[in-house]
Amino acid sequence: MQSVLEMAGELLPIECNGEKMFLMNVLECVDCLNHDKCEWIYGKTTGKPIQITKWAIHPHLLPESSLFKIPRFMGGLYVSTGLKDKEDEFKSILESAGLKGLKFSLVWEGK
Repeated sequence: MQSVLEMAGELLPIECNGEKMFLMNVLECVDCLNHDKCEWIYGKTTGKPIQITKWAIHPHLLPESSLFKIPRFMGGLYVSTGLKDKEDEFKSILESAGLKGLKFSLVWEGK
């Protein structure tokens, strides 16, 4: 897991209740949106796109890291699957280790 996480950003060591842990800071940020094919909700007063109702991604722009951010949506973390071997993908590693606590929502599926 460490190599997959380090590919996406930095692992910061912290101590909590005497236990050594790591905080993940995802730095991998890629604008892989296909803006022309996304369907948007537009602001009533600004007329600018504010939320995606149907996602479209440029698959060739997805990063090597399976864990990343998209510039317009910096509060979210995104995970790609099916592009690498399962042992090199964040979601597959979590699932095979039986780790719980993260919820994944499908936003786009390539064809």
